[in-house]
Amino acid sequence: MPVVALLGARQVGKTTPARQAGAAWTGPSAGFGLEVTAGRRAFGAVPRLLLRDGEGLVVIDEVQLVPQQFEGMRPVSDDPKRRIVFLLSGGASLDFGQRCLRNAGEKDPVDRCQWLLAT
Repeated sequence: MPVVALLGARQVGKTTPARQAGAAWTGPSAGFGLEVTAGRRAFGAVPRLLLRDGEGLVVIDEVQLVPQQFEGMRPVSDDPKRRIVFLLSGGASLDFGQRCLRNAGEKDPVDRCQWLLAT
């Protein structure tokens, strides 16, 4: 799956499993916590080329804080040659989830995305 979304209400336990997934990943991985300004700046500074040509797991926590960043992920997740997987975690709302996946490149979220819902 090119994009995995771990969405749920506040304080239900999304960040911990997202960090654990990044730590357990056997290949290259990077993590961005967007709840702080430094994390948003770091993710915003990642060149689109790096995302396109990169490989491994990219964990993006509190993803709902910067929905505009998904435009750069769209061509990456649509590319059949991609070697990168995104694990997104953040606050849940049906509208946000649909917009997030649509902007990240998921034409058919039911078919191409794994939804992990924290309850």
